[in-house]
Amino acid sequence: MKKVGILTLLVLALATAGVAQNLTRFELNLFGGYGLTNVKGATNYGDSWSSYALTSVQESTTIDATSKGGMFFGGGLAYYFHPNIGVGVNFGYLKAAIDTTAAASFYWRWNDGRNFTYTFDYVGTDNFIQSMPISFNLIARFGQGNLQGYVQAGPTLYMNKIKLDSAIAYGVTEIGLYQYVDALQIPVSIDQSWTKIGADFGAGLTFWFSPAIGLSLEARYFLCPKQILDWSFGLGNYDGYFFGTINMDFDQDSADYVIENGLISQIEINPSFFQFGLGVKIRLY
Repeated sequence: MKKVGILTLLVLALATAGVAQNLTRFELNLFGGYGLTNVKGATNYGDSWSSYALTSVQESTTIDATSKGGMFFGGGLAYYFHPNIGVGVNFGYLKAAIDTTAAASFYWRWNDGRNFTYTFDYVGTDNFIQSMPISFNLIARFGQGNLQGYVQAGPTLYMNKIKLDSAIAYGVTEIGLYQYVDALQIPVSIDQSWTKIGADFGAGLTFWFSPAIGLSLEARYFLCPKQILDWSFGLGNYDGYFFGTINMDFDQDSADYVIENGLISQIEINPSFFQFGLGVKIRLY
C-alpha cells in the first residue's frame, strides 16, 4: 500500500508539472518575409486662363504613385495562460519603394486660330513608404504533436512614414515684342510621418522539430486607416521647359494661388499591407 501510494503521488506530480508547464508557457517569435503593399494614389493639377493674344491656355498634370513590395522583419513574445489560448505583442518593420510618375499636357490657342499641344513626363526617384506596426493579439492555437496551427488578431499601432517626389507643369506667359507661353517644371514633394491605430489578422502553422524550437509559416493582413496628404512646393527660379528665353520665379504667392484655388488635389494613401513570413519560435518556460 505504501509503494502504491508513493507511485500514485509521483504520477500526479509529473502530470501536474506538465499542466503547469502548458499554462505558463512563453514563446519568443522571430520572423522575416515579404510585405505586399497597397499604395495606389493619384493627384490632379489643372488650370485654364487667357491673356492678351491667347484665347485659351489649358494645363494639367496627373501624378500617380504605386508601391512595390518590400521586406518585412519583426519579432514578438506570446504568453499562453491556457494550453490553447494566449496573448502576444509583436513588432514589425516594412519599407517598400514607390514609383511616382507625372504626365503633363498643355493646350494653347491664339486669337488668330493657331493652337499648339505639348506633353511631357516626369519620373520621381527615391520614393518609399515605411511602416512600423506594434500589434497586441489574442492567439488561439490547435493541433497535436509536432504540428500546430494558430490564428491571431487584435489592435495595432502604426507608425508610418512616406516620401514622394514629383513635379507639376505650371503655365506662365511673358509679354515683350511678342507674347511667349511656357511651362515651369515645379517640384512637389511629400515627406511626412504619422501614427494611426488599426488592426491585424493572421494565421499560421508551426512545426516543432524539438521541444523548444519550431519553424513557423505565417500570413497576416495589417489594416491601417487611409491618410490624406498635402503636397509641398519647391520655391525658386525656374527656366521655361520649352523656351530658354523664359525664366521666372515660383514663389510663395504662386504656391498660395495654386492651393487657395484648389488647383492641385490631395493624395490619399493606403498604408495597409499583407505580410507573408517565415519565422523561428522558441519556447521559454
